[in-house]
Amino acid sequence: MSYTILPGSCINCGGCEFCCPTEAIRPPAVDAPHPAVFWIETHRCNDCGSCVPLCPSDVILPDPDTIACAGRGCPIAVERGGTFAGWECSRLETLCDRCGHVLWRSAAGSEWWCIRCETGPTAYRQRCPKVLLLERAKTGPIPPRRGEEELYAHRDRIARGENE
Repeated sequence: MSYTILPGSCINCGGCEFCCPTEAIRPPAVDAPHPAVFWIETHRCNDCGSCVPLCPSDVILPDPDTIACAGRGCPIAVERGGTFAGWECSRLETLCDRCGHVLWRSAAGSEWWCIRCETGPTAYRQRCPKVLLLERAKTGPIPPRRGEEELYAHRDRIARGENE
């Protein structure tokens, strides 16, 4: 699942923005009302978590209300099985030059290809659910749907290996 930044607790240091491989972390808009803070474009977030340890305020938390990469509707999710079992995607870090979709490959070391453009050996016409949402999304910060205490509790459950 994607991450979210708690708007009331971010100190605007900007450390998180520079480590994001998908440029999902955005600075506040110049004309935004104060206090404006950094925010995460959840559909662009690939769930890597590289921003979490860099936050000095500990306010970047997993957002359980978002789509998980390689889960909940992802065609390559392990639990789904089927045609794409064992595949991997470029996790929004590398996109197709022609259509902007994620690239997929069947095994580590094989060539990346775009299923949407049918540039690979077989056309499956599957789409990444995060890319679909990104194409439809409005830009701008989206406040977390859950409260601060609930998000921290969710993070702690994940750390303990518990499912919701």
